[in-house]
Amino acid sequence: MKNKYFLRILFFISITTSYAQYTSIPDANFEAALDALGYDDISGDGQVPTNNINTIITLDISSQNISDLTGIEGFVALEELIAYENMFTTIDLSNNSALEILDLSNTPLTELDLSALTNLKELTLVNTDLNALDVTTNIGLTSFIATSNNVEYYDLRNNTLLEVVVISSSATKFINIKNGNNENITNHAIYGDPDLCVAVDNLTYSQTNWVNAQSTDIYTDGFCRYTAIPDANFEAALSAYDDIANDGQVPTENIATVTTLNIANNSINSLDGIEDFTALGTLRCTNNSITTLDLSALTNLTFLWCNQNQLTALDISNNTALTFVNASQNTINSFNGTGLNLLEVLYLWSNQLSSIDVSDMTALTELDMFGNLLTSLDVSNTTGLQEINLRGNSLTTLDLSNNTALIEVDVRNNDVMSLNIKNGNNTNITSFTATSNPNLTCILVDDAAYSTANWTSIDAQTSFSDTYCRYTAIPDANFEAALETLGYDDISGDGQVPTVLIENVTILTIQFANISDLTGIEDFIAIEDLIISYNGFTSLDVSNNLNLTYLECGYSSLSSLDVSNNTLLETLWVNTTPITSLDLSQNVNLVDLVASSNNALTSLNIQNGNNTNMTRFDTDGSNNLTCVLVDDASYSTTNWTDIGDNTSFSETSCTTDYALAIKAFVQGAALNPNEGEESLLRDDLRVAGLIPTTSPYTDGLTCDASVFTATGADAIVDWVWVELRDQNDATIVIAGQSALLQRDGDIVAADGVSEVAFSIEADDYYVLITHRNHLGIRSANTVSLSATTAILDLTTDTSLILGGTNAVTEIRNGTYAMLAGDGDANGQIQNTDINTVITLLGGSGYSDADMDMNGQVQNTDINNLMNPNVGKGEQF
Repeated sequence: MKNKYFLRILFFISITTSYAQYTSIPDANFEAALDALGYDDISGDGQVPTNNINTIITLDISSQNISDLTGIEGFVALEELIAYENMFTTIDLSNNSALEILDLSNTPLTELDLSALTNLKELTLVNTDLNALDVTTNIGLTSFIATSNNVEYYDLRNNTLLEVVVISSSATKFINIKNGNNENITNHAIYGDPDLCVAVDNLTYSQTNWVNAQSTDIYTDGFCRYTAIPDANFEAALSAYDDIANDGQVPTENIATVTTLNIANNSINSLDGIEDFTALGTLRCTNNSITTLDLSALTNLTFLWCNQNQLTALDISNNTALTFVNASQNTINSFNGTGLNLLEVLYLWSNQLSSIDVSDMTALTELDMFGNLLTSLDVSNTTGLQEINLRGNSLTTLDLSNNTALIEVDVRNNDVMSLNIKNGNNTNITSFTATSNPNLTCILVDDAAYSTANWTSIDAQTSFSDTYCRYTAIPDANFEAALETLGYDDISGDGQVPTVLIENVTILTIQFANISDLTGIEDFIAIEDLIISYNGFTSLDVSNNLNLTYLECGYSSLSSLDVSNNTLLETLWVNTTPITSLDLSQNVNLVDLVASSNNALTSLNIQNGNNTNMTRFDTDGSNNLTCVLVDDASYSTTNWTDIGDNTSFSETSCTTDYALAIKAFVQGAALNPNEGEESLLRDDLRVAGLIPTTSPYTDGLTCDASVFTATGADAIVDWVWVELRDQNDATIVIAGQSALLQRDGDIVAADGVSEVAFSIEADDYYVLITHRNHLGIRSANTVSLSATTAILDLTTDTSLILGGTNAVTEIRNGTYAMLAGDGDANGQIQNTDINTVITLLGGSGYSDADMDMNGQVQNTDINNLMNPNVGKGEQF
């Protein structure tokens, strides 16, 4: 009784487990077709029992509107598959090795891999979207029907058992049916491109017996496809694959299956034609004269030697199967190796590469870049790197901390200042060289004692550290103490912090810390949020903090702030500071500005194109801010109401052009005045047409040529430079521009008539005038620029000139002029100026050596002007 019960249980288990294995059939129409054939258990559940299909020999699923044949792999015993008139574009037959008969006609099939079907005998492909077809492994084929496809070339050379060949498509240009057994083909119909070429065993036989072809002229017993090989030496090197020597081509069929090619040392200039070696796995073209190399079609390439050529660029990004590349001893300055995640060895030594991206080369074990121009290199992704040679480059920093498999390292003859080789595996490094790096004082390692004892190929100034190498100076003790509290210091009070501890910090908040000096903030290169209000610093340099988006620096002694580099800045608080001006025109992402209670603030430019996105604009209490430059004055007036009582908005200008009527003479043009015009300067340069319309000074100001047509007292003598300097520190240049000097001494604008004007704030300034070969002069007192034109005559009253009579020379009773002779414009008249003029004697034109400004360089320039003035200099 027990045995019967046990047998029932076994039977039940066998019934329930017979369907335990299922094959996924995601296409509903495919499943429905199988259901109709009795191969499904549950309709529409996206699967069929594997046991129902794995013994099926014949399957006809034609005309079923199937788009996806996923699941066909479960038909492992299938010998015949009829699947024409469906909608699938691909089919995976890799598991159907028993197939003998296959019909996939009238489908939008775009690709087909038949390599697993070694038993295939009959193949029918009518009206598909195939562009290529490979039947070289299907050596048992007896019937091949392929019509109305897009295939250009059919290779049937391996199919020696063929009896039926039907090929018809206007896209077909080449057919190679040289299978050594053409006489067995009893059913044949071959049509194609009007210039169709069919390679056959015997030309006479095919022309006589294959009469259903479009023309007997299509046959040849030679080759149909040829690859152009324009380089004679390249063709000669391919003699084993050539049919006719020196005809500039080789049969394509002969090279398409070549897997290894060694053409080294053949004086080849061009490898045009290499693209048809589509099966090539190894290429050696060492020691030729190749200047360009296009290997993009060689997708099977795994080994490449192209060293000792004349390549200037190499792009092997399409050759993703590469494992070894030697492109050394070229002049390569451009290299593309993206996507080479199988590459293990890369030799690029002795080239001209200034940069290289190896981030995709995750399998790399050897990298040799000796003798290039590299300034930086990121090998953080190449964690399996064992050997690296970077000798003879221009590297300044190198981080090898991720490269835990390193055995050999050579970084000699660089400009390395920072080297991190703390990879946790230093004891495996058998060779380490870092000599001839004069600025390398410290190398970060696993164990300083071990490296000191074993790695001796370093410079005298270089040592090892297993803690930190790079430090950032923090001269303010309170700033350092605050950073220490935050965990960013190693040694208290030594005036520095390890750079590595701060360079990745994104948020820094230090308030009420009594910091007077924020030197060191520049190395917080990743900082995004910086909150440093309620401190005493007077200056802040954030030009290196390019990721900065949020900055609070109010309630400080900050008098100026440049955020022009911080284009990502969104929030800026500078309230209650002595800042006088603020330019935010480059901060195109700014949405929040607080600059309230800044009584010193007189200039604010927020014309950045982003004003309508501002969520807060607050300058309330900044009562000396009378005008703000904005995108749209009307918009700002309506929406920005937290402003001082005297503040308004402008979209054109917040400054006024203030005029300055200046008068000065130059000694050179005052010498030998024209008779009857003793009170005027000579205008010989203008008369000779030598004065350029473009100023010789730094602003490159231009004028119209008609300006030089004026005559008399207002005729132009030459260009001069006018400069305004700070009233409290005369070394500070506030503004400057080119201007024109008239014969009567008036200095006018580039239009030749108007007074010189500066678009600047009304204030007091020192005025400075210089000329290209005269000593400059500066006003002894400040001049007030206001709505009333300021007048400054420096021709008669020497008390108005800094240095008085020492700064000028008297050209007639009570009239003074700037001193001639400063040919090199260095503020001194010296023998070196004379020596330079001597070398130019006899020359003519608009020359700095022409001291008397007559268009000629003569001895009189030296004797009459330079010699008497030697030893004199500017008084400012």
